[in-house]
Amino acid sequence: MPGVIVTGGGSGIGLALVSALLRRPANYRIFATGQRALEGTDLAKVLDECTDQDRTRVLYSAGDTGDVDTVQRQYAEATEFFGGDVPKGLFLNAGIGGGRYPLEDFDVDRFDAMLRTNVRGVFLWLRAALPALKGCDEPSQICVTSSVMGSRPVAEAAPYCATKYAVNGLVLSLRAELKASGHSHVKCGLVCPAGVATPWWNEQSRGFKAADAPAPDTSKFLAAEAVATACVAMLEQHPSANAETVMLDATG
Repeated sequence: MPGVIVTGGGSGIGLALVSALLRRPANYRIFATGQRALEGTDLAKVLDECTDQDRTRVLYSAGDTGDVDTVQRQYAEATEFFGGDVPKGLFLNAGIGGGRYPLEDFDVDRFDAMLRTNVRGVFLWLRAALPALKGCDEPSQICVTSSVMGSRPVAEAAPYCATKYAVNGLVLSLRAELKASGHSHVKCGLVCPAGVATPWWNEQSRGFKAADAPAPDTSKFLAAEAVATACVAMLEQHPSANAETVMLDATG
């Protein structure tokens, strides 16, 4: 049973991804992470509605994705959950926003928190997983959730854009590194959605809602399931393919 890791798996895109993986015929074993305890997540509700067999295929671990010791602990937990096998897939999806503000009004602590989760967290997970992935002869897939804002400048969103530009540079440089070092069996790509209709937009603590600002109209945004579908497609792409970047715009 192939194992996959999903960071930010408690809600939003990560939750949609866990749900999509549970439906795949490959019978994936899924290790999901999040900031909050399982009981406070939407994932807990999904697992409550699963069969007993499907529930045994998911293990959740709470912790700070930007903390070195936490990531090392969680990677060890995942490997144990997978029976000692190297993960087939690594979905680095955890991320936070900071609201829309002129640059000079943006809070320094929030800027640091975004860099910690959106960039440092991706770096730490890559750093933890790459030795095993590169040392295994079996193919594996790294899929990082970025954003169209990693290549499209947006007014009053400069700090968030900066974190996604950084993630894109990190992942695309890693792709070049893997090919140059003869480790092309480790595939690495980006999924870059436009706005996604998740609770993230309504939560100032971790989303894109500015203080005292009305929640945006997400009726024409992408569904989280659309992003999850793209991520799964990258994981299950043909052996001869190595997708670099998938850009997702909404139809609305």
